[in-house]
Amino acid sequence: MNSQAQDTRARHQATSNARARVKTRHPGIYYREDMDGATRRYIVWYTCSGCKVMGGCPGHTETLPVGSLEKDAVERRAELTSTKAKRARVVVTKLTFGQVADEWLEDTKLRVAPASYKKYDTVVRLHLRPRFGKRKLTDITIDDVANMVAELKAAGKAPWYISAILVPLSRIYASSIRKGWVGFNPVKGLERGERPTLEQKKMEILDSAEIQTLLASTSDRWRPLFATLVFTGMRIGEALDLRWSTSTRTWSRSASRRRRRAATARSC
Repeated sequence: MNSQAQDTRARHQATSNARARVKTRHPGIYYREDMDGATRRYIVWYTCSGCKVMGGCPGHTETLPVGSLEKDAVERRAELTSTKAKRARVVVTKLTFGQVADEWLEDTKLRVAPASYKKYDTVVRLHLRPRFGKRKLTDITIDDVANMVAELKAAGKAPWYISAILVPLSRIYASSIRKGWVGFNPVKGLERGERPTLEQKKMEILDSAEIQTLLASTSDRWRPLFATLVFTGMRIGEALDLRWSTSTRTWSRSASRRRRRAATARSC
């Protein structure tokens, strides 16, 4: 009876020794041996950022396939820790997309022109908040954005229209990544076929003969304006905004029009 008990304890001890992790001379590299000690399974221990809001990462292990060598384990751990070093710390957040979008709009209002802010606010109000507003910021995936783009295309929306919606969405996520609220931007994950394709129209430039024909067929009243547009490349609004100063004998933009534009922007 005593002999059987000793044999049982010996077998349990051998099994325990076989299952025990043995530390190597390399940090974070361990191995286990099988019962006969002929096969080693290497284990890599590493940490990652963002697993816990408080206290950091508790650590993870990865067991390499049978036949892997110690140098393979060292290379694998170097790869894992390198990936960790490149990844910014992500703090788990329960904020909804609507809350983050509102905060982004407030910050953006101080940095962009009033007209640009008005466009962003319109996109958030009409497109992004109704679709994503109540969802958690971290729950919105690449597929969600791709489905939105596909629905807009199916509705006949132009590529520039869809791009105008994706721009503020992407910037909201870029700001959130910087603050550590999310770890990726779903807009950046769209494949080429999922993105709207903007067609660039070929710019037609008049040659000398065509310019002469154009100006010759223009009345005396409008010829100076057309000549200014052709030879300076100004937009029509920029040209109409010019005023001649008799004191300085130079052209300048209308001060009254600038004041009207500023007043209109402040009222928006």
